[in-house]
Amino acid sequence: MGDVGITVIRPKFGERRVKVRKLFRTHIKVLREPVVFGKGTRDLHGDSLPHDEQIAAGAVLVPIWNGQSRPQDFVYWGIYDAIRGQEHTGDGYQAPEGEIASLRVSVAAAREAIKTFIMWGGLDRGGRRALNALLLEISEDHERARNPEKKGASQKFARAAEELDSRGRENPGARAARTVAGRDRLELRQGQVAAICQAIGPRRTALISELDRIWTDGWLRVWHELTDAAKALEAVCDGTAGNAPLRLIDNCLYAADQALESIDVEPFLSSRHVILSEINMARSNLARDRWNQARDEILRSLEGIQFKKAGLKLHEVLLGVSLCAAGGGDASPVPVGEVRKIRDQVGDFRERFARLSERRLKRPLKAEVEVLLGAAQEALVGKVTFAGLKQAAEYLKGALSYL
Repeated sequence: MGDVGITVIRPKFGERRVKVRKLFRTHIKVLREPVVFGKGTRDLHGDSLPHDEQIAAGAVLVPIWNGQSRPQDFVYWGIYDAIRGQEHTGDGYQAPEGEIASLRVSVAAAREAIKTFIMWGGLDRGGRRALNALLLEISEDHERARNPEKKGASQKFARAAEELDSRGRENPGARAARTVAGRDRLELRQGQVAAICQAIGPRRTALISELDRIWTDGWLRVWHELTDAAKALEAVCDGTAGNAPLRLIDNCLYAADQALESIDVEPFLSSRHVILSEINMARSNLARDRWNQARDEILRSLEGIQFKKAGLKLHEVLLGVSLCAAGGGDASPVPVGEVRKIRDQVGDFRERFARLSERRLKRPLKAEVEVLLGAAQEALVGKVTFAGLKQAAEYLKGALSYL
């Protein structure tokens, strides 16, 4: 489960010592208590916060270095968001059109430019123009970068593309030196990205393992214990078992309590509190010999867990849709085969979700979820662009927020 203790967190709002749980010997942390950064507090950039900022208990904090000596903690509301974030990060860095490939192309181009400067004396007018164009192209590829190494490299290449220096003279030696400096910065960024990609694998594994732990040690165990308690109560209510199963019911409720204690991350922490309340209400009814009311509380909890299980499935669908949506320009068409597969997945989930009962839930939610699922399906009809696929992903994300 990971070690629980007090440590310093560094979200963008500033630094705080708070209670966290570390995931599987990684630097990922689960916030065990809410933390407030008050108005006027200095953030990590030294600026004063214009209003209070709060991070709720159950949030997942993933460190990001961005070339700095100390990491900043990126805050995810829950574990589903954190998993999608790591998948997108890995996909963005490692995809053929991602940063690794982009840096590789730029570094190779810079090396060619350096070789060309070595042959400067033998270049004709056309060769020099081609060299200038190459340097400007490398510069433009990274001019909007936020990373300081890439941004600095862009500026070096732009300066290297200037044919004359401040005194109006040709100075190929200075231009070559700037090109070398730009290449060195891009190679430094290559090393940073390699380290990031190396870290993504263990982080992704830790997050997926945590999600599996929550289900195996948490919700599935709660489900089995409450199911056994409900069956025993059914026999009591029917008058076929007398009072014999009451000790079994008490043991089941206790075991469910213990399993719920292992759940401390969103989007499960809020549901844990609800089900703990329902179990306590069932106990209260049992103490007053209100067997039917106790059974109804337990069945209400089982219905709630069904919706959490549906949320897990929807998370899997959303993950695939959002990764696919990130793979092309907004106006580009999504391959028909991909659209059909996604539309079938959404349709299959919608059909299964429609069968769930919310008869006992105190807060019905099916109508809101089904509206969003229908909107997602509608966005996948006809000629679908990547912008349309992103819109479908947003609808699915909205549906998941209810689960």
